[in-house]
Amino acid sequence: MPAKSNAKTRRMTKALQELARIASVIVDGELANSIITDQACNHMANPDLEYIHLSADYYDVEFGAFVQMKKTLLRLQRLVDFPCCASLWVRVRGADNLITMAVQNGNLNRYWQHGEERRNPEGEMAECLASGRIIVAPPGHPTRTITVLTPVFDSLGDVVGIVELSSPEPI
Repeated sequence: MPAKSNAKTRRMTKALQELARIASVIVDGELANSIITDQACNHMANPDLEYIHLSADYYDVEFGAFVQMKKTLLRLQRLVDFPCCASLWVRVRGADNLITMAVQNGNLNRYWQHGEERRNPEGEMAECLASGRIIVAPPGHPTRTITVLTPVFDSLGDVVGIVELSSPEPI
């Protein structure tokens, strides 16, 4: 990678870390936790093995909370001077070992796979959830993204989710 790209990557990573710090303060954990309905969480936490796509059929959100969070994430994206996607992952109520994408803004995601309903957090996602710290994902991922994860806290200080901030690597 040329030195100019390395410098740009470092600048972008630093800007995403600052954006993550801001997001960790302004993203409301109670609001994040209220987006996906109880019924939808129940179907994700307890999938029907006979009807494997039933949880997708029952996926539902609280519209007001969803729109408010989407607007917050869109505003965060505007705080950097390069393309950025801010998405929200939340723990699945009833199965705290699982997370799901609650709000997705754009297609610059390192972790989400199209059609994915839930996942076990691994690697840096698990580290962010467990430590409550901002985590910079390692470079060289097949998605060619620079990604920073920041925890989302509720009013009790518990980590209820993650904001994923991803940008395309410079060429």
